[in-house]
Amino acid sequence: KQNFVEHRIRKNICSLINTEGGKLFIGANDDGELIGLDRDCERARYALKYMKKFLSKMNQKWTNKILGESGFEDFQTYIKQTAIPIASSKKWIYLIEVDYVPDPLAYLMEEGGEKFYVRDGDGTRGLNFEAFKKWKRHRVDFH
Repeated sequence: KQNFVEHRIRKNICSLINTEGGKLFIGANDDGELIGLDRDCERARYALKYMKKFLSKMNQKWTNKILGESGFEDFQTYIKQTAIPIASSKKWIYLIEVDYVPDPLAYLMEEGGEKFYVRDGDGTRGLNFEAFKKWKRHRVDFH
């Protein structure tokens, strides 16, 4: 399950880099309900007071997987991560904010080769390199 969740996070970060940026809330469901990450952190032995350690560990889980022409360094300055305590509870959420990246080219190495993820409505769509170049060229709202 953990690898599936981590892969979904990486896909979403790639799609935000390749599209126009945005925010990814981890610990909130699709309806916007804040469910928190306390159970996940208990399993990983992270307490709220060890947030810097958690953020560093999470950062490592995607920085060596999301690639660009020069590696993840291409995107590091565009991404900010924050742990946000939920008021009046011991729960918290993890927020990843991706700023607009000019001329992005973020991808994941997956079985079968490079996969370029883009936002498609409220989801993500994986494309091969040729399809990504075509998508990027024909996108009218791309800066």
